Amino acid sequence: MRLEDESGKVHVSFVMGKARVTPKKTVSILRLELAAATISVNIGNKLKNELEYEDIKDHYWTDSKVVLGFISNESRRFHTYVANRVQLIHEHTTPSQWHYVETALNTADEGSRGMSPKDFVEKSEWIKGPDFLKEPVESWLKKEKYEEHVDADSPEVKNVNVNTSAVEESSDTLKRLQRFSSWHKAKVAVALCLRYKEKLRGKVLAKKKAPSDRVSEKRPSNGKPTSPGLSVADLEEAEVEILKQVQSDAFPSEIRSLQIIQANTKCGSRELDKEKKALLRKASSLRSLDPVLDSDGIMRVGGRIPRANLSVTLKNPIILPKSSHITSLIIGHVHGRTHHGGRGMTLNELRASGYWIVSGNAMVRQFISKCVTCRHLRRSQGEQKMADLPRSRIEPAPPFTYSGVDFFSPWHVQRGRAVVKRYGALFTCLASRAVHIEVADSMETDSFINALRRFICRRGPVREIRCDRERISLVQKPNSRKLSKR
Repeated sequence: MRLEDESGKVHVSFVMGKARVTPKKTVSILRLELAAATISVNIGNKLKNELEYEDIKDHYWTDSKVVLGFISNESRRFHTYVANRVQLIHEHTTPSQWHYVETALNTADEGSRGMSPKDFVEKSEWIKGPDFLKEPVESWLKKEKYEEHVDADSPEVKNVNVNTSAVEESSDTLKRLQRFSSWHKAKVAVALCLRYKEKLRGKVLAKKKAPSDRVSEKRPSNGKPTSPGLSVADLEEAEVEILKQVQSDAFPSEIRSLQIIQANTKCGSRELDKEKKALLRKASSLRSLDPVLDSDGIMRVGGRIPRANLSVTLKNPIILPKSSHITSLIIGHVHGRTHHGGRGMTLNELRASGYWIVSGNAMVRQFISKCVTCRHLRRSQGEQKMADLPRSRIEPAPPFTYSGVDFFSPWHVQRGRAVVKRYGALFTCLASRAVHIEVADSMETDSFINALRRFICRRGPVREIRCDRERISLVQKPNSRKLSKR
C-alpha cells in the first residue's frame, strides 16, 4: 500500500500481506480472486483506523481483470455472493482506486505458491514490496476500463428476463364469459352489469335536470323502478346482449350485409330476397338458412312460415355458431333440462327453445360424449373377476373330505301340543358339490356338535370344514378322533 496526502507527496510507503487457506468446498477462481480483493479492502480499513490518518489515498492492485470488471460494472446484475462483496468494496473504495498488476509482478502470489525460508528472507518481495511502487506515481497509474471483461454468459451474471404483453382487439364481454360454466350464471352476471349501467346513466341524467324536475322516486332511464332482485325481463335483455356479441364475433360480414340490404329495401320484398341470396351465395355458409335480422339486431333463420300461428322462437330460431363457448353453455343448459337425454331429445329441445346451431347434430353429439353424467349413466356394467380356487376344491379326494357348512332359516315343527323351531345344518362337498342336511334343535354349540357328529358317522372322516365364521378342521389320529377349531 502506498500512502499520499492531497498534494501527492509521499509520506510513507509500506506493504502488509495476508493469506488464507482455500475452503474445502469447491469455489471458482473468480470468487477466490474477489474474496482476496475483499480482504485487501478490510486490511486497508484497519490500517486507516490504527494509523489515524484522515487524508489517506490508498490504491489496490489485482491480477484479475474480471474482478476489476466486477468492481467497475454499471450495467449487469450478479448473484448474491458476488453482489455482496462488490457492494462492500464500493462502500469503502471507488473504481478509480483499483489497478491491474501483472501476475509476474504480483507479490501476493508468494503466499499461495510457497517458498523456502532462505529464499523468503533474501529474494522475497513479500516484505520489500514490488519495485514499481518506488517509481513516480505517473508511471504506474493507468486509466483503463475492464467492464468488457465480464462476459454476459458468465455463471456469476444473472439472466435478465423481459416480459412483454400483446394487446388484441376482441370482444371483452366474450372473453369474460369464458370463465362461466353455466348459461344461467352468465346471464345473471350480464344482467347485473346492464342494471349498473342503467343506474349510472340515470345519475347522469338526474344531474342535467333542474331541481324542480327531479322525481323523488329514483327510477332508471327506462322508467322501471329499481328492485333488489333480477326479473325475467332483465335476464331476457342480458340474453339478447350476449347473443348479439356472439353473432357479431362469428358472422360479422353476414350481419353487415343484411343491415345494408334491409336499410335500403323494404322488408319482405322480392328485390331484398334476390340481393340477399346474391351476397350470401358468394362466401357465406348461411345462405341455405335464409337469415334475417329482427328488431333487436339478432340474426334469425328465415323461411316460408312467417304467417304461421306460432311463436317467433319456433318460426325464426336464433342462429348460433358451432365453435363458441356460449353455444356450449346453451347446449349444456338444454341438455340438463332434458335430464341428460340423448342426442335427439337435446336437439329437439334446442329447436323448441329457439336456437339453431350450425352443424347442431355434430355439436350435440360431441357435447354428450364429454358429459360426465351421461358417461356415468351409459357406461357398461362392471364385471368382477373371480379369485383363484383354493386347493381344497381342486385336489382329488373322496366325497366330503373337504366340506363347507352353514345354517339356514328355521321351520316351525309340531311337537305334541307345542310348536318348536328346528334349523337345518347344510354340509356340502367342496369338490363334488354333494349336499348333506342334518336337523339341529337350536343355534347353540351343543346342537351343532351333535349334527356334526351325525354327519361324520354317515359320511366318514372329514379333513377340513369351511364356514363363514371360522375354519373347522378335523385332525384324525390313530384310534382317536379330535375336533379342533381354528
